[in-house]
Amino acid sequence: MFLPFTEPEVRSSRDLLNSTRSKIYSNEKHIVQCSLEYLSGETTLLVFQQTANSLEKEIVELRILEAEQKGSYEITREAARISGFPSRHKFIYNFGIALILCALFYELLISLRKYGGTKRFQKNFKAITYGTIVGFFLSWIFYPENDLEPWMYKIVLTLLGIAVSVTAFLVALSHENRIRKLEDSFLDFIIELRKVHIKKLLLHALKPNLYRESKKEALEEIEKDTELIEERLREKAKEIID
Repeated sequence: MFLPFTEPEVRSSRDLLNSTRSKIYSNEKHIVQCSLEYLSGETTLLVFQQTANSLEKEIVELRILEAEQKGSYEITREAARISGFPSRHKFIYNFGIALILCALFYELLISLRKYGGTKRFQKNFKAITYGTIVGFFLSWIFYPENDLEPWMYKIVLTLLGIAVSVTAFLVALSHENRIRKLEDSFLDFIIELRKVHIKKLLLHALKPNLYRESKKEALEEIEKDTELIEERLREKAKEIID
């Protein structure tokens, strides 16, 4: 549905006011022109006085009409406002932007479950930031004044500061715990390699007949153990990178 930039009743009232102002300007311009004609001798003093008096009288009446129309225009314009916006078009336009921001914020919240650890807290920080922007934008749309009250800004900034501080602390704590777990896990992995995989390979290398295996069976066993070591190394590398 098409919505005009300016409400019809507001435009009509404004056009009437502009028409009256245009007539006032035209009459004033006409008086100046008559003055020039009188000074140049193109018209007589009597004609000039009659014309000027008539135009000035009309200007006085138009000034009164202008004041009435201006008051009517202000009332009409204020009555047509929707939550501070001068027209439905501008209100819906800004509200549409707010809906898009809300949708993006919702998608971000939904995606949080896909992450864990530090990434989860990073996404939480982004969610707090986006949520603050969305909240401010919605408040600005539905708050009837042109701007929020100073105390509202103070509350928003205080809450945002607390949220950011808590998020930063949790991110640092999570990062520290993750590093500690990686250190413990890596030490366990080194011990596992030493006690299990590397020890078996050394036994195969130093004492190939320890298990009384044929040469082919020994090679297959060595290859199998080597593949296990490579697989464990890949798993551990992936765990550290993630």
